[in-house]
Amino acid sequence: MIDRNEDLDLVTFDVPEVFVTASHRYLKAHHSAPQWPPDLCVNQYVVLYGGFPEILHEEKGHVADLPFQWVAGRISSVDHDDIMLEPGFETMQWLGHDANREIRGWSGGPVFRAVENEPITRVELVGFMYVFVSQKTVKARHADVVLSDDHLLRN
Repeated sequence: MIDRNEDLDLVTFDVPEVFVTASHRYLKAHHSAPQWPPDLCVNQYVVLYGGFPEILHEEKGHVADLPFQWVAGRISSVDHDDIMLEPGFETMQWLGHDANREIRGWSGGPVFRAVENEPITRVELVGFMYVFVSQKTVKARHADVVLSDDHLLRN
């Protein structure tokens, strides 16, 4: 562990290169920021964000199946501290699951924005989800809470 901040509910880790190298065998991609911190988000950016919603967790003996789920949409508002996302959970259908169960488990999940003014369209990490305000709104922190030395911003 490099750093943790309980107020932000975030932790940074130094991941050994062997894990990064080994994951390429399984067709995993790794985010590599062209600059840090990234530019702050603005309203109406198209973003992609995700996590492990509790409604889809399935225990299988001593292990659990935790499928990662992505949502694409636009940012509804941005201020100095927060990025507001509106995932539209009320219109999502979780097949085979009780739709009335509370959706949890996305805290800490990444928020990426689409960058289209490059030679190729790519995604750029811009934040981390941290709280559901209601079933209609999710708040995310700006990525600049992680400093360039991998430590976390202090209040």
